[in-house]
Amino acid sequence: AMSFPVVIHADYAGQAHRVNTANQLHPLGQRMEYADGRKWRFCLVGATTLIVGDLQQGKAVVSGDYTDVVVQAAAAVGATTVSLTTTTTTAANYYAKGWLHINKGTALEDGYVYKVKSHPVLAAATKVITLETDDPIRVALDTTNGEVGLTPNPFNGVIVAPITTLTGQVVGVAQTPITNAKYGFVQSGGLCAVNQA
Repeated sequence: AMSFPVVIHADYAGQAHRVNTANQLHPLGQRMEYADGRKWRFCLVGATTLIVGDLQQGKAVVSGDYTDVVVQAAAAVGATTVSLTTTTTTAANYYAKGWLHINKGTALEDGYVYKVKSHPVLAAATKVITLETDDPIRVALDTTNGEVGLTPNPFNGVIVAPITTLTGQVVGVAQTPITNAKYGFVQSGGLCAVNQA
């Protein structure tokens, strides 16, 4: 059984989409729908206050972390840590609530995706990625050909999308000015007014 609703059903009168709070009320990416067809996603804002009507995107994908990161030490079935030899300097917990995906292996581990709980600053050395306890390694990883990638949660650190070139996944349009380091909803579907550059 799930401990949270797959979709929150709300209405405009409750103004649920106007949330701007320091408290994480829902899982990042939680969907909410109004009866009029508009859809929303719960997010944590990064960098600056979101501008109402502007397109928003998730964190930038770091090309050096996305594919071909070498597995430094074997990880057994049931393990909740994975040691990697990283090559790019990436901030601590950049991938928290994001994913580690297996893109190369010697057995049947390819294609598995695991939820990241935390990690230290990634740099040119061995680093340990801690997985969520309810999402441990399901097929053992080895160091012979093991390679992984890391993908940030697009709803963790949402920013105003750059006008010229996107650097992350588009997540929606702000319909309230959610401030830096606070939680709220961005609109992801239905009728929406969007600013034009």
